[in-house]
Amino acid sequence: MSILFIPLLTFCTITAQPHAEADTTLLREVVVSNAKENRPLQSQALSYTSINTSELKSRGVYSFKNLSASVPGLFIPQYGSRQTTAVYMRGAGSRINTPAVGLYVDDIPWVDKSAYDFDLSDVERVDVLRGPQSTLYGRNAMGGLIRVFTKNPLDYQGTDINISAATYGTFRASATHYHRLSEELGFSGGFGYSHSEGFFKNNFNGKRVDGDDDVRGRFRLVARPTDVVRLDFHANYEYSRQGAYPYQLESIPDDDPFYSTIASSVGKIDFNRKNQYERHLLNLGLKAEHNWERVVMSYVAGFQFLKDDMKMDQDFTRADIYTLQQKQNSRVLSQEIALKNRPGAWEHWEWSTGISGFHQWLTTNAPVTFRSDGIQWVNDIMNTQANTYMPVITSGPMQMQMVFDDQIQGESLLFAGKFRTPVSSGAVYHQSTITDLFCVKGLDLTAGLRLDYEKMTLDYSTGYSFEYQYVMMGNLRMPTMQRSFPLVQTDTYAVERWLEGKLKHDYLQLLPRFSLQYKIKESMVYGTISRGYRSGGFNIQQFSSLLQQTMSSDIMQDVAEVTIPVVESQASIPATVKPTIVELLEGMATEPDIDVRSLSQYKPEYAWNYEVGTHLSLFDGRLRANASAFLTSIRDQQISRMAENGLGRVTVNAGRSRAVGCEMSIEGMITEALSAHASYGFTHSTFRNYKENDSTSLRGNYVPFIPLHTFNVGARYTWNLKRWLEHISLQADWNGLGRIYWTEKNDVSESFYGTLNARLTLSYSNADVSLWGNNLTNQHYRSFYVESMGRSFSQKGAPLQVGVDIRLRF
Repeated sequence: MSILFIPLLTFCTITAQPHAEADTTLLREVVVSNAKENRPLQSQALSYTSINTSELKSRGVYSFKNLSASVPGLFIPQYGSRQTTAVYMRGAGSRINTPAVGLYVDDIPWVDKSAYDFDLSDVERVDVLRGPQSTLYGRNAMGGLIRVFTKNPLDYQGTDINISAATYGTFRASATHYHRLSEELGFSGGFGYSHSEGFFKNNFNGKRVDGDDDVRGRFRLVARPTDVVRLDFHANYEYSRQGAYPYQLESIPDDDPFYSTIASSVGKIDFNRKNQYERHLLNLGLKAEHNWERVVMSYVAGFQFLKDDMKMDQDFTRADIYTLQQKQNSRVLSQEIALKNRPGAWEHWEWSTGISGFHQWLTTNAPVTFRSDGIQWVNDIMNTQANTYMPVITSGPMQMQMVFDDQIQGESLLFAGKFRTPVSSGAVYHQSTITDLFCVKGLDLTAGLRLDYEKMTLDYSTGYSFEYQYVMMGNLRMPTMQRSFPLVQTDTYAVERWLEGKLKHDYLQLLPRFSLQYKIKESMVYGTISRGYRSGGFNIQQFSSLLQQTMSSDIMQDVAEVTIPVVESQASIPATVKPTIVELLEGMATEPDIDVRSLSQYKPEYAWNYEVGTHLSLFDGRLRANASAFLTSIRDQQISRMAENGLGRVTVNAGRSRAVGCEMSIEGMITEALSAHASYGFTHSTFRNYKENDSTSLRGNYVPFIPLHTFNVGARYTWNLKRWLEHISLQADWNGLGRIYWTEKNDVSESFYGTLNARLTLSYSNADVSLWGNNLTNQHYRSFYVESMGRSFSQKGAPLQVGVDIRLRF
């Protein structure tokens, strides 16, 4: 395939000089001249948080999931594995399938959220935009957008070396070189490695279960061959291998069939099968920008390759019930052509327009395997159900009980599944801003509209093949004797079934945005109305439930075929009883009515967002404050839950919900040495129309996994010594979160809690040494909770950890 890639460069006004970090003072304005926007974030009608490289390091933000603590209203729970990156914002979010918050890295969209959790070392800045950004950015930006920008080697030169060591066997090292070959050409290249032994131990074998190893490499080439052409190429590769899903058993019902086996495991991580996640992630991006006198044309193309392998002890206990393995192979090709005006090209008109599209090839192998305890459990359920309805035949003093006995053979039962779920999307959009509306200086009106088309396909092949042994006994009881004899002789039968087919689904979306803003000097107020959506899809893990239904009928078809003739010919069975037994066997052998589409497909999710806010810049930029209030109305909200049979997670549509809240942040230079910041987010997200199992109304209940409050406050003090030590700085941050409701019934929740982090940094010339601690009060909390098969499980939050960072710049 031959494709012309003409890339777009990303430039920022915060640039570092050789051997210098980006300024951490507030006397700065975040300007991103990307393919779609000209204005600085401070001048846009949206709620945002921007964190530069120095702030990322001082707050200990090394991974995507660490962003939560620094951004009001954002919640990225740290649990599971790198595959399970759930991002929640303004009442929207999901643990599986499509994300509600989009991610762009150097203007390239990252479509699959299995790739979201990556290393943020050597990143120049992260912008978090809250509220729907779908008009310019399309699908899955319904809750907001996260943009990551790496350092440009034409603006930053030198070599950065970072080494970190911490408790729990944690080690990190990276080296990146930035080199400008000429005024027109520069490159950067680096590699990194991180290791952790993990925080939690498995009671079953005494080994740590959440260790992590990560290897990564990055390369970027930037060229400005002429005054009007800018080119950019980047490549990132990351390999991760980690222990995963350190879930502890919280409670089990008294009638659990494995109660005696797992009762001693309550309050412990105690599973007998390994949980592990392995991922290869490659990202390539090419961008180009051509500047005409009044128009800038950009072409952005990206390619992402993801290959991963998840192994999960699905019952999370020492009982050997069932396991899940999921292998994904994903390739995504995205392209976009965008046009926008050059700043000042038109006196009262700013605009941006473009077309974009992507195609994702995704193949998933997701076998579920019942182990020895699981097979016995299935046998017990099947036999108990059958024998419950088997009649007792009475004739005078004689009684005969017919006993159904079926035993699946072998040590494991495999439900195989291979799924191809390609997705194609195309869009056209336009957004215009009329400045100085009605000749009122500073009053601007923005209107935009996007037409988005998406098509998805599910090509499935799933099934089973196994053997089982069946016998029907007659237990005869008389006053003087008891004996058993086979009514149906013991025999072994083979069962095989495959469900194969293809489903398709497509839809169009109109995504408008309107905003009115008024600027007064360096401050502004605004109001915005916008619509966003999150794409629908198919629940591939639901097919295990389908196979369970067909498996029972397949077995009973054989049973009925050999048993009914015996029953009809058995003289000891009264003629009045025979029809009852035959009807029972035929009923259990009836082929289930399976509607694959209705069981597997879930609909897109839609949201209207209404927002007012302000950006304030006071005292010559020494104090900046942002505040917003919003109402988000969501329709067909996607909720993640465990499947009823416990075999994996599924997404369902939950009717309507509404989120009302606010976000506030303030940062300021109190003195030349002391700076402080604080942020607060309030999100009251409740169901407006949702019935659990189509019966119990959950109207008014809080939407799970949406924190009611997010809070951060911190300060940094720097001593300028001008001696052998140039600077000593001390930074402390306190992060608060909660209440979080874990279930749709709101019967389990996590109350508000806070963690304290601190960092002491000694700086001299080109070297920094930092001593740091996270969760210094060793706050205990749950970062995740889930219920499955009547049992409840949770993952603990990370405990107290201390470490040292060494940073060298040459």
